[in-house]
Amino acid sequence: PSLVFALVIRFKMQVQLDPKDPLSVAVRVCASLAHVDVTFAESGEAQPLKAILAKLGEAQAAQQTGLFGANDAEKKEVEALLDSHHKELYPPIAAKDTKKAAQLLHKLNKNILLQVFIAGNHLTVADVVYYVTLHPIVSAWNDRERNIDQNITRWFDHVQHQPEIRQSKDALPLVAINVDVPVEEKKKPAAPAPAEGKPEKAGEAKGAKQEPKGKQAPEAPKKDEAGPSSGEASEGKGKGKGKGQQPDQPAKGKGKPAAAAAAPKADEGEPLGALDVSRLEIRVGRIIKCDRHPDPEVKALYVEEIDVGEEKPRQVVSGLANFIPLEEMQGHRVALLCNLKPSKLRGVMSHAMVLAASNADHTQVELVQPPEGAAPGERIFVQGYAGGFEKVIKKETLEEVLKDLRSDEQTPPQATYKGVALMTSKGPCVVKSIKSGGIK
Repeated sequence: PSLVFALVIRFKMQVQLDPKDPLSVAVRVCASLAHVDVTFAESGEAQPLKAILAKLGEAQAAQQTGLFGANDAEKKEVEALLDSHHKELYPPIAAKDTKKAAQLLHKLNKNILLQVFIAGNHLTVADVVYYVTLHPIVSAWNDRERNIDQNITRWFDHVQHQPEIRQSKDALPLVAINVDVPVEEKKKPAAPAPAEGKPEKAGEAKGAKQEPKGKQAPEAPKKDEAGPSSGEASEGKGKGKGKGQQPDQPAKGKGKPAAAAAAPKADEGEPLGALDVSRLEIRVGRIIKCDRHPDPEVKALYVEEIDVGEEKPRQVVSGLANFIPLEEMQGHRVALLCNLKPSKLRGVMSHAMVLAASNADHTQVELVQPPEGAAPGERIFVQGYAGGFEKVIKKETLEEVLKDLRSDEQTPPQATYKGVALMTSKGPCVVKSIKSGGIK
C-alpha cells in the first residue's frame, strides 16, 4: 500500500504591533487558524488590525476554511463587522468608557438574537476578534450581568468551546458560565389603603355621591377586565370576544370551545399569575408565505407571513434559513410567540417569534408544530399554569421562562414547559426528532 503524507505549508509574517496590545491575542489566534507563523515588531507605527487580518486572509489555509468568509456575501459581512469593531466597539472598551461600551454591547446582544455565529453559519475571524475583545468583560461579569446580555453569553460560550479555538496554542482560558441562573422578579410595593370617605378609584369624579360606610354599591366591571367565570358564562349570552376567552379559542373569538376544554382560562384581560409560561402569549399559526430576507447578503433569515387568527397575517423574521429548507416552511403550522415588542431585524419589522427546538451545539433546529386541526389563533397552554399574559412580554420574564421550554424524550418529542406538554384543543405540540432540546 502507498503512503500518503499531508503537507501543511506554514507561512511566516511579521506585523507592526506591540505584543502586549490586547488585540495581539486576536492576531495570534487568527494566525494559528490560518497556519501562519507571526512575529511582532514593536518599533514603528502599529498596523491597524484590519490590515493585519487582511494579510492573514491571503494564506491558503484561511481561504480553504472560510475563516474570512466562505463566499462574497460572507466576506462583506465579516468586513463590515470588523469595521464596526474597529470604529465603534473597541475604542470605548480600550478607553474603559463603561457606559458607552455597555450601550454598544446591548446593541450587539440584540443583533445576535438569532445568530449562532456572528457572521454566517460557521466560525470566522469576526467571531475570533469579538471573542478576544469581550473575554475580559465576560470574565468579569457576574451571573446577573450575563443574564442581561444573554445572547452574547450564549454566543461567547459557544465560540470558546469551538475545537479550532481550544486547539490554538494562544487560546484564552475558558470562562465558567452558569446557565441555570434564576431571574428574580421585581416585587411591587403594596398599594396604600384609600382614605376613609374618599373615592377608591382615581377615575371617579370629584364630589361624586358616596354611599354610607359599609353600604357601598358593587362596582360595575371595567371594559378591559376579564369576563365571568366559566360557570357564570354558561348562564349568559356567551358572546364575549377577545379578552377573557378560553386558551383553545382563536384570537378573533369566533371559534367554538373545544369539547374537551379542560384548559385553564387565561388571557390578557386576566390578572397575571406567577412568573411562568402563562405570561407568554403563544398561539397556533400557519405560514402563508415564506421568502428569504430581501437583503441578498443576509443569508440566515426568512421573512414569513403567518396567519394567527387576526384580520391580517403577521410579518415575522426568523433565523431559520440555515436549518430548514424554504419549501418545508411553506404552509407549515407553527407555535408563535405573539406578545414580543415589534422590532427590526436587519431592516425588516418582525411582529412575533416562531418557536423552534435546537440541539446542544445549535447545529440542528426544528419547528415546534401544533397538531393537525388546531386553528390559527388558538392559544397554546400548559396545564397547571393559569394566568393572564403580558401585553408586551418583559425581557427578564421571557429569558426566565425560556429556560424551562424543552423538548422531551418521547417519540416524537413533545414541546414542554417544566416537563408538562404545550397543549392545544387537538393535542400536544411536538418537534420532528430533537430530544431534550432547548426551545426558543
